[in-house]
Amino acid sequence: MRSILALEKDAVVQVLSSPRIHYNALAPTNHLPPEVLVHTISFLQVADRPSVIRHDSHPTDCDIGWIYATHVCHHWRIIVLDLSSLFRCVGLHQN
Repeated sequence: MRSILALEKDAVVQVLSSPRIHYNALAPTNHLPPEVLVHTISFLQVADRPSVIRHDSHPTDCDIGWIYATHVCHHWRIIVLDLSSLFRCVGLHQN
């Protein structure tokens, strides 16, 4: 029973996310050639590296830096995640 509900939930999520993906595809930034986006992200990769943030009074946090660009929209995520050269070295540095 639980697995059937999980399948139904996944189907509903898929149906609900599809219009959002199509709506977001109309954004002007999604009309950039993928090469321009990749070039831009490669600059961001240098400027905003993932890092570990240590606080005296808080637990350690992690800032994923340029990887946040994969959270902008589905289109950007697909392009960025498909470019393996961006993920050759995802080292963390300490702030």
